[in-house]
Amino acid sequence: MTRKKGPVWNHFKIIGNDNDTHPRVQCKYCPKVFGRACPNRMQEHFDKKKCQGLQQYNFINHLSESSKLPNKDDNIDSNLLEIYKLGCSYLYGTETEKNEIKAFKLFEATAEKSHLDSIRKLGHCYQHGKGTKKDEIKAFELYNAAAEM
Repeated sequence: MTRKKGPVWNHFKIIGNDNDTHPRVQCKYCPKVFGRACPNRMQEHFDKKKCQGLQQYNFINHLSESSKLPNKDDNIDSNLLEIYKLGCSYLYGTETEKNEIKAFKLFEATAEKSHLDSIRKLGHCYQHGKGTKKDEIKAFELYNAAAEM
């Protein structure tokens, strides 16, 4: 008799034998691997703030390929804020590994939706060459646009 897998399994991918009752699994939001899946330990891992912050990456995973945001009309402002916060986490390496390129792409995507803080942070990226080629003219234009807003 096979036991039904609970909702925590949605946050992990099986990297071992799927027929095994305790297969090897990896968190979808970070590099954590469990050699033997234990739902209680998996839930504990998922509940940690570090991993929860990375859930947003799944929401915008396609941004690495394009800079379009998902269409969430009812909640777009809070989604932009969460994406902006994730960009800051990548930029400074807080609660995740530092990745200036991902941060730049996130700021670029939210700036296109007129998110003020993202426009300023995008200017910062251009000014200091973080995640992109240094371009002080573009940085000035972004800072100016943010000031006008």
